[in-house]
Order: sequence, then structure tokens, then C-alpha cells
Amino acid sequence: MMEQKIYHDDHVHEGLIPNVTFIGIQGIILCELGPNEYLPLEGAKARITCPSSHQNGNNEAESSSIPSPRTDEHGFFLVTLSVSKLTDKSINIQECRAFLEYSPLESCNVPIRN
Repeated sequence: MMEQKIYHDDHVHEGLIPNVTFIGIQGIILCELGPNEYLPLEGAKARITCPSSHQNGNNEAESSSIPSPRTDEHGFFLVTLSVSKLTDKSINIQECRAFLEYSPLESCNVPIRN
């Protein structure tokens, strides 16, 4: 007869992994040159906006806004966020959105969504 072992997953608690202290939001900012033609924008900046379940005095949902660092030569950015701060502010990370905040090219500063 085989011995049955029961394993408890001590790492998962209410959908969060307690030993993870930071999460990352990454993206690429590109300039659309034409149909199916894109140029990575070095030096561009995004703004990450995350809604909260908290409400302000006007019964409107509060939100947190985090600027990204400037993008690298591939148009890549990475923002790290503290899990404890997200939890304290009741932020749902799945509802965060990134918006173009700054483009180094004046001819390419109108954000589009694909």
C-alpha cells in the first residue's frame, strides 16, 4: 500500500504570493511610420494609471498614476511596483493602463491603440 502525502501550498494566500515584494509592468513604445511599419522610440515615457476601489469625497474612484522611466533604444520600459503599496491602496493591477506621456519626436506624439 502506498503512503498518501498531503502537501499544503504555504506560498499562496488570497491570490497573492507573500514572498513577492515587487511586480513589474513592462511595455514598448513605438512610432507608427506607415502600415505595418514601426520605429522604437528611445527616450519616450509612459504613464501607468491604476484604478482603486477607494473613493474620494465626490464618490469617484481614486486612481494611482506612476510615470515610467525613459525607454531604451528598443522602446522598452519597465516599472516596478511594491505589492504592499498596491494592496494598501486597494489597486487591481489587472485594470492598470499605460498611456504615452512623452515622445522625443514631435512628428510622433499622438498615441494610438492597436
